[in-house]
Amino acid sequence: MSTQRARTEIKLTERQVLSLLLVVFCLAAVAWMRLVPVGEGPDEGSHLLFVQTLAGDGPPITWRWGLPVMATGEGQPREWEDPNFEVHQPPLYYWLAALLYRLAGLGGVRALALLCGALTVWLTWRLACEVVAPDLALAATAVAALLPMHQYLSGRVNNDCLANALWAFVLWRLVRVVRGAASAREGLWCGLGLGAALLTKQTALVLVPLVPLAAVLARGRAAWRWAAVALGVAAALALWWYLRNVVVYGDPCAQQAFDTRFLTRRPTPRTIAAQFAHQPAWRYWPFVWSWTVRSFVVYIGMGARDLLPAGVYPPTQALFWAAVAGLGVAFARGRGRPARGSAALLAAAGLLLGGLYVQFNTRYFQAQGRYFLPLLPGLALLLTAGLSRPFARGSALARYGLLVAPLWLALLDALLLAVYLPGLYEGQP
Repeated sequence: MSTQRARTEIKLTERQVLSLLLVVFCLAAVAWMRLVPVGEGPDEGSHLLFVQTLAGDGPPITWRWGLPVMATGEGQPREWEDPNFEVHQPPLYYWLAALLYRLAGLGGVRALALLCGALTVWLTWRLACEVVAPDLALAATAVAALLPMHQYLSGRVNNDCLANALWAFVLWRLVRVVRGAASAREGLWCGLGLGAALLTKQTALVLVPLVPLAAVLARGRAAWRWAAVALGVAAALALWWYLRNVVVYGDPCAQQAFDTRFLTRRPTPRTIAAQFAHQPAWRYWPFVWSWTVRSFVVYIGMGARDLLPAGVYPPTQALFWAAVAGLGVAFARGRGRPARGSAALLAAAGLLLGGLYVQFNTRYFQAQGRYFLPLLPGLALLLTAGLSRPFARGSALARYGLLVAPLWLALLDALLLAVYLPGLYEGQP
């Protein structure tokens, strides 16, 4: 009897594993909330002050054409004391956060971040299910659920979480169209998601050219009718914001006003190059790459930027490049042929966002890996498919390759939540 019990396997359904991953993600995100105080997140003080001001609980700000406008004159306060510092951002997140702040205070705003983070994990699963087998879809979902930086941001006052969820939604709908689901109804859903993303963060402009690309990959008149509906709905929702910026600031992204405030307060490539002049071994772009890798895994603030040991980052980079090479091998061998259109779409999204990131860091020093989290579903698929699909289906290498990235991230999570974070902020006000 005992032998028979020992041979009995515990089998979980796909939905049960997905539910378990969502529970683990939410518990970890709540742990991050409890261990890291408010104000330590990326620009969190500025975001929170703006939310409080919109909710009627902050200092007065300048309004024009029915919305706040960025003040650029002399003598502006420091950013964490400046309710205008985030005014250049599209307003959707701040409207929602201000409403929740009125109803439930800071807890309501944090709940919004947690909900958006969980939605991103769920949407990673939905997108992956359109493209790959269930085992790979769940492995990719595990990467999204276990990435420390994603868990951390999912408890902060920041528009990144809503933007990431909306990106995941739009990418999912685009993949559906590439796979043959083009229709007017699909165009409506995609347009709603795209319009909301454009009203949340300006990086969503990268998504706009992906709509005609998806139509090209899908082929046929139905795909172009879908694209027309999607772009029309998105424009109806979001174009007014960018036109208002032209009227108020002189350009659709308020670039000049943003530069006036930002470039006088933050390190720039020029100021960093001046520092490197005394360090011949240092170069700007390797410095940007190093910061990007570290802050993609986890970045709390300047005081805790080296939270994890430096030794964890080379293996993380090795996993990424091995996955890139492995995915290339898999496609070269003809595996994953049905997913080529979706892979091309996600790769184009990565190239566009990466190009924007490089351009951004030629003007500002903002080498933060969180800017790539909008591509989390695609990156999660890369880190799992690239380490498993080069090998024969059903082989031990393929099965264990699925687990490499999730297990590595789970180890980093355990180190952060059990070893490095507890007590880090003790004694601070």
